[in-house]
Amino acid sequence: MMSEPAMILYDDGDGSEGHYQSIFGLYLQALLQNGIRVSAVCSYPDPLRDWLAKHCPERADHCVFHQITGKTLKKKYRRLKPLTRAAWWAHAGQTVRRIHRMDNHSGAVFFMNTNHLRGGLRTDRLSDWLMPCPWSTLTYDSSSVRGKEASLKHQFHFLTAKRCSAFGVTDEKMVGPMQKAFPETRIVFLPDTTPKEIGTSPLATEIMKRAEGRKTVGLLGMLHKRKGLLSALKLAEARTDLFFVFAGACDLNKMTPEEKRFVTEFFERSPENCFFHLQRIEAEAEFNALMQLIDLVFAVYPGFTNSSGLLTKAGWFGKPCLVAAGDTCMADRVKKYNLGLALPSDTLSACSDAIDQLLSEETRDPTSFQNDFSENALQTALRRLLIN
Repeated sequence: MMSEPAMILYDDGDGSEGHYQSIFGLYLQALLQNGIRVSAVCSYPDPLRDWLAKHCPERADHCVFHQITGKTLKKKYRRLKPLTRAAWWAHAGQTVRRIHRMDNHSGAVFFMNTNHLRGGLRTDRLSDWLMPCPWSTLTYDSSSVRGKEASLKHQFHFLTAKRCSAFGVTDEKMVGPMQKAFPETRIVFLPDTTPKEIGTSPLATEIMKRAEGRKTVGLLGMLHKRKGLLSALKLAEARTDLFFVFAGACDLNKMTPEEKRFVTEFFERSPENCFFHLQRIEAEAEFNALMQLIDLVFAVYPGFTNSSGLLTKAGWFGKPCLVAAGDTCMADRVKKYNLGLALPSDTLSACSDAIDQLLSEETRDPTSFQNDFSENALQTALRRLLIN
């Protein structure tokens, strides 16, 4: 057993809750199936231990969990102040040293996300001093390459650390610019895959009954302005021939008073062609059950540049997806893999016409997308990222 390569998978943020628990679990499973022993550092190990026993039982005994202690990177720590950034590296280094003392074969570290260390204080030399072994990490944020201009060397200065060996990105367009900016660091695209299991869902049963055979349009996940909630509600108001599903926690922040009033009154009125489940969908299997039920995914996120797990689910379940046009990862993938249509987010008539077009088209072939964003593809990418 000790002859196997080993590493530490480290996430001291929200990576053990909700959808992020599934992401952590997928990376953990991919590493184990690559023949790597893993020391998994997370805030809530018990749910992940159960997840691993279900999804990768043949390799579960090759993983040891370590519960993180001290301050975690919850939302209020997302953009850390300089001294707090230094403290984060010190705390992470101390945790890694503790694991190495317990198992001197535990290997290098893969941080699930270090977006919070971008910009500001240069922490490259600091991390070399505080981190006792080679490390790599990834980012889900591609805004520094798409949309607003930013200096990559300033934003990702920590990649010049001598102990930093590789960097993963979930947006294909980032690979070239990042590799040019950091020629000494291995830049690898990591497919944004997703769990595919489906469980029983009382929500799905109720939606099917309420829809009464009508085509269903789904806005799933967080319901707020940047996820196109206002446009989806206005479409539901205009298209009474369709059935609209709104499922996820609702956030009215960053809305004007008029917008808040419109949303609140719409929910209270609860039109007959709408189904509202205004709380987070806890189980990934139930989320997938809803995805399997709906006929079209509404994902018109204005100004959203990053990869999206919702688009991955739409591709996996062969559901046409409506996204916002522009220089975005979602628009690029919709075009490349023929997953749906990209159009201006502020034109309701165009959205309505696009829905009719997508619902009338023949079933799409998602095979190419499914191959490129499969769990096997993630395993292959992680081998490139972590194994020299």
